[in-house]
Amino acid sequence: LVSSPVVEEYLKTYQKITQEHAACLYDTDHVVECFKQLDIYFGWSKGKIEILSYVGQVMERTTFLDLLRTVNDHMRDDNKLPADKKEFLRYLVNDLLFVTCICIVSVHHDHNYDGLYASPNKHLGTYKWWECHIMSITMMEDILQEIITLLQSITIIIMTPNNNLTSTNDDDILVDDDDDHLFASSKYLDHIHDDSPIRPLPHRMTMLGLCSFSKETRKEMENDPLFGKMFGLAPHMLARWIIACSCSGGEQYYLNTCYPAAFNSILVDNTPTIICLLILTRMVISSLSTSSSSSSSSPVHD
Repeated sequence: LVSSPVVEEYLKTYQKITQEHAACLYDTDHVVECFKQLDIYFGWSKGKIEILSYVGQVMERTTFLDLLRTVNDHMRDDNKLPADKKEFLRYLVNDLLFVTCICIVSVHHDHNYDGLYASPNKHLGTYKWWECHIMSITMMEDILQEIITLLQSITIIIMTPNNNLTSTNDDDILVDDDDDHLFASSKYLDHIHDDSPIRPLPHRMTMLGLCSFSKETRKEMENDPLFGKMFGLAPHMLARWIIACSCSGGEQYYLNTCYPAAFNSILVDNTPTIICLLILTRMVISSLSTSSSSSSSSPVHD
């Protein structure tokens, strides 16, 4: 494992909260494995990326701590959720915390670049840097709240010997191993299937990166052949595509491009992987083309 103050801080903080939330959090071995995968697939020890940690900011939020405590209480006391689904949910909560607290910084050295980011350690030139932060703190809190709602509403009634599940309450979320997955009716997690295998970290990051989109946009992205092709890449190749998407330090030169630059920044900040960004850009271009065609076909009045 890469020796780093970021790792030490994260493990120390995580160890404290896992003692109080053992039902929804794993021990530190799980976190160590995540950091190892950052090294294996993203080249951390080779200097290809650096890691920033927001674990301190997250743990200072009483909203987050209250939500985590509620999730833990439900998972500890609720026996209505099948063991395999409870284990998957536990894995998901740990991943949510990890991708929220950890930010990947891809460092690109450019000796001919006279930019804002001077490198004190690289005497040959300067460097530009790109951040990849999969999930915001507020988004994670929204998802935790939805998980709480799901846990509160699950009702399982075994009606027949073949374990088909049903309910008399329209507001209940049904859990049927042969039909709906756990998050079928979720606003943020309907694309996360609880019966899918635990994939390598780059693939899990990609799927969690879809949570910030609407269900309709998310479905379009999943059905896009480009998404399927890139998601099917080997983990180390997908990792390269992930850090190729950036909220980089672009320099602003002209006042008349402020609005487009602001829009671009917002778009990239909310599209944490290059796969989604490519597909979303294509959607924007298609929308603009349709709008332009409609305008040109409309009659012009003096």
